[in-house]
Amino acid sequence: MMSNRARRWNLILAALCITSCSTDADPATLSGDGGQLAVPADAQPESGGSPRALELLLSETDLYADISIGKLAAGVQEFRPAYFLWTDSATKRRFVRLPPGESIDSSDMDYWRYPIGMTLWKEFSRENSEGISVRLETRMMRKVADGDWQMIAYVWRDDLSDADAAPNGLSDARGTQHEVPSETDCRSCHRAIPDNVLGFTAIQLSHDYGGVDLQQLIDEGRLSPPPTQGFSLPGDPTAQLALGYLHANCGHCHNPLSPFSWDTVTDQLSFWLETASISTVTETSTFQSVGFRTQTATAGLPPWRIAAGNADDSSVVYRMATRDPDLQMPQLGTEVVDTAGLAAVTAWVESLQP
Repeated sequence: MMSNRARRWNLILAALCITSCSTDADPATLSGDGGQLAVPADAQPESGGSPRALELLLSETDLYADISIGKLAAGVQEFRPAYFLWTDSATKRRFVRLPPGESIDSSDMDYWRYPIGMTLWKEFSRENSEGISVRLETRMMRKVADGDWQMIAYVWRDDLSDADAAPNGLSDARGTQHEVPSETDCRSCHRAIPDNVLGFTAIQLSHDYGGVDLQQLIDEGRLSPPPTQGFSLPGDPTAQLALGYLHANCGHCHNPLSPFSWDTVTDQLSFWLETASISTVTETSTFQSVGFRTQTATAGLPPWRIAAGNADDSSVVYRMATRDPDLQMPQLGTEVVDTAGLAAVTAWVESLQP
């Protein structure tokens, strides 16, 4: 069953996404049909095409050649982002499959457009009450048409022989406190960025940590047009750590192209790092929030969005440090404060000159 908190946010996010998410399927209407989850015809993208279908089993999604031994299918590769999204200490593995011969439209290096047929998976593991790491779920995204992605989570069986589709999500998966998201939950975050993909981007792949990286995509001709080099964050290590964290944990909703809008351009809160304008910290959209006075002090929040040299007066820090469901940030996917991420952002705020 879904938690009350999850139900509440589904209602809020549905209201916010009336326009941008009008073609989404309602997970409650999904039903098994011959090994697939059928999506109603009125939930199809405007671009048309045959009705979508989602596999009931993870083993049927082309991730594995042999799921029993974890052997990946041909063309599937692991990757990792440079900056991680916090999910209450869950450990993750990420996989991608690009259609043969297809390339990513990187004409806007900050907001890639991905080929139809591209599929990404993310596997989650977390410790149970006995301190044993448990494999919980694998989420899948598959692009099926322009502007339309399938999104669903699969919950692993106790014997790890396979994982079953959970279109409505699941609370306390496999004896842990982990909440598996519904399709609506998945879309609520991914739909706030153009073409939905968050961790497979120019900034996130500019590293040499192993797996698919930016240079590999360039060498394989997978980017059109390709960049001439990778991208690094501006500033000293303290600033880089904080900016990377805010980009990965906040930028997916707080970005210039998000449907989550504000009254004026100057009031827009953005943590998305744009490759064309990050030569210095002061040029980042994040820095625009430094010294910005909020209108929410009466709600118990600090008076400044980011107060240079004073983390206690910064609402961004306050929201990161609370798990009050009405005030916390991020709003979804976490019930535990990320102490390391909080320390990184606090250190950067404190380092800023008033």
